[in-house]
Amino acid sequence: MRKLPLTISDFSGGIWSKSSPTSVPANSLYDAQNVIFDDGAPISRRWGHSPWTTSNIASRPIRTIFPWDRASGTRVVLVSVRNGATNETWSINDGGEPSSAVITGATGFSTTYEQEFAASLDNVYVSNGVEATQRYDGSTMAASGVDGTTPGAPTVAVAALATGIPNGTYQYSVSFVYGIRGESLAGTQSGNVTTSAGNQQVDLTGIPTALTGNPTRRIYRRDTAATTNPRVFVGELLDNTTTILSDSNANLDNSRRARTTSATPPTCRYVAWHSGWNRMFYAWQSGDRSRWWYSELRTPDIVLTANTEYLSRDDGQEITGLVPFRGGLVMFKTRGTYILEGTGPGDWNMRTIDRRVGCSHARSIQPTPRGVIFAGQEGIWLFDGVGLKYLSEGIENDWKKILQAWSSEGRYTWTNQFDWIQSAQSSNVTPGVGLIAGTFGE
Repeated sequence: MRKLPLTISDFSGGIWSKSSPTSVPANSLYDAQNVIFDDGAPISRRWGHSPWTTSNIASRPIRTIFPWDRASGTRVVLVSVRNGATNETWSINDGGEPSSAVITGATGFSTTYEQEFAASLDNVYVSNGVEATQRYDGSTMAASGVDGTTPGAPTVAVAALATGIPNGTYQYSVSFVYGIRGESLAGTQSGNVTTSAGNQQVDLTGIPTALTGNPTRRIYRRDTAATTNPRVFVGELLDNTTTILSDSNANLDNSRRARTTSATPPTCRYVAWHSGWNRMFYAWQSGDRSRWWYSELRTPDIVLTANTEYLSRDDGQEITGLVPFRGGLVMFKTRGTYILEGTGPGDWNMRTIDRRVGCSHARSIQPTPRGVIFAGQEGIWLFDGVGLKYLSEGIENDWKKILQAWSSEGRYTWTNQFDWIQSAQSSNVTPGVGLIAGTFGE
């Protein structure tokens, strides 16, 4: 009698290795090779891959790979490579035969720590714990922040007008607004200008323009008699060419004040963008390895002095990575797992998951539909949003061997739905054997 095939479509239980093969649940497998598990769907054959690189990159050991999906729909792969005694970043453009080139401004970086990447609002931010946090806009890499160039002062003169600015003595200043990057510090204040009866307008000339970036410019007015001396918003010039403006505003919105304190992102080792909160997070600074920062809303380049906290400052452990997960932000220490929860700075709460189990290296952190997988000193762990689950049962000895190999060679993986894989080597490994593999479907 001919045997009929049995079709099984539910493998939601995944791999079951906790008991003998005769006790495996109906929705699980005792062993499987070359397959992908997908929640709510049958297993499928693992996507294939095709090695590709260029002769230029092949001569340099690969340190980091970061796939960047731009707002235009274009995929770019950023690759950090070791070039002699420094690191540099290359851009590989997808589509057809890949083309690559070293990014302008992305050479000569320290090799003390590897570069970490985070994409935000069609820019990529790069940190390494040594140099200033960098920003790549698709063309050039440069130090992040908007306070590098302070605008000069405009020229001011009183003008005849019956009704306008109240009698008093004022000063004016200018700031540059670089779109999603944010607004710079208000620049140098002008000399004093005094209004009086019949002369209640101030004409500004020589308003400074920016050398690069084509920013909007905002004008601020300061009443020298005011107790707190705020610089209050007057108006803005939407181009980078106009150099004159007349002010006759009798009443200004005192809540719209210029920023007068520097707010450049910190030099840090880890960086992560949280799309739900629309803020960039920075963590780990030399000499302050339990500290983290957050940017202003939708402006990754602006981190106010007050926008910082410590994560269990006195526990003797350092932050080892951060990753957004299910509306929160998971933070790891060498021994310790935490999650920041809430809707914003006003009600954030840091929940302790475990003070004994932490992450050994940021490169091991992998968010998945079932939770965040990471490597700790004892083995592989899963944080499912509630607690930690140990995944290394039965492979402890193998895990120790892997840790020993990683400590000397530094091999890591990065995986998402496109299944990009990286194999990074240290400088004492023969260059040219790094692999960049991109999936090409079933």
